[in-house]
Amino acid sequence: MRKCCVIMLCFCIVGAMYAQAPYKRPPQDVVDIVEADPTPRDLTSPSGKMMALIGYEAMPSIATMAQPVLRLAGRRIMPRNNSRQTTIFYTGISLVELRTGKTRQIDLPEGSLWGFPRWSFDDEWIAFTRTLDDHIELWVIQTETGQMKRLTALSVNTTLTNGFTWMSDSRHILVHTIPEGRGDPPEAPNVPIGPTIQETSGKVAKEWTYQDLLTNAYDEALFDYYATSQIVKVDVVTGESSPLGTPGIYTMSESSPDGAFILIRRINRPYSYMVPYYRFPHTVDLWDPDGRFLRNVADLPLADEVPMRGVPTGPRSVSWRSSAPATLFWIEALDDGNPE
Repeated sequence: MRKCCVIMLCFCIVGAMYAQAPYKRPPQDVVDIVEADPTPRDLTSPSGKMMALIGYEAMPSIATMAQPVLRLAGRRIMPRNNSRQTTIFYTGISLVELRTGKTRQIDLPEGSLWGFPRWSFDDEWIAFTRTLDDHIELWVIQTETGQMKRLTALSVNTTLTNGFTWMSDSRHILVHTIPEGRGDPPEAPNVPIGPTIQETSGKVAKEWTYQDLLTNAYDEALFDYYATSQIVKVDVVTGESSPLGTPGIYTMSESSPDGAFILIRRINRPYSYMVPYYRFPHTVDLWDPDGRFLRNVADLPLADEVPMRGVPTGPRSVSWRSSAPATLFWIEALDDGNPE
């Protein structure tokens, strides 16, 4: 009987040792220092007449950091809401008239996690994303009245971009959204479809090492699922939306200064297990404002043999010239991208 009691006591001690204890907080003076509001960030409007002061969290919450993360093609993706992993969220906005110093506080709902805001070109609107547990929303603030509203019911895809860009008319926004009816994410196969094969041409090339790369066909399928978006043009006044083009893996959509064209960049296959997504093959095209294809600007191949401290060959950083109605410029290496 005594031996049985001793055994029971041992089980009780072991059980107590493995019980989960809650997080412990340091003394309050340490908490006050760590959780003190940081200095707000400032964002001047395009005209220079106004400035937004943007408050943000001192540190991300444990709940944010505990969410599952997929590591795909050099990107860390949060599958619950189809976004890239983010550790800085914004909590408040004040609008300041720089000439008079008059300040208007915008009351954001408490507990919400907001993305970095962006001014429209005419100073009349500010747009930003709102992060929820299972999706991302797009909101706007009318700067004259301070009123804010959710712009569209469509879920924003921020996996490879910031999720939206203003068009030059300051009335429409190009939004990268999750395609409607895309279905559930691909399931991991119980048995690999086949071997993972990588081929080499026998060339010797110095290359950086990268984190979070694709490793197999299942990773490729996941990347396709979470990175694919549908570009949608949304009217900030009426909320009306219209899809442009077809779903694809877009890393840029940008309106020309005169609003007559849209410049897009889209990733293509084949993917690589050696470099991140921004080294994958990609196409740069011009669309009209309704998403109709006009012309190809560049087709760039996989850049997996770029020398260290070198750059890919061909057009890079294709952008609109801000001082002209619709003029593109880009950069090209004149040394084959090899500084050596």
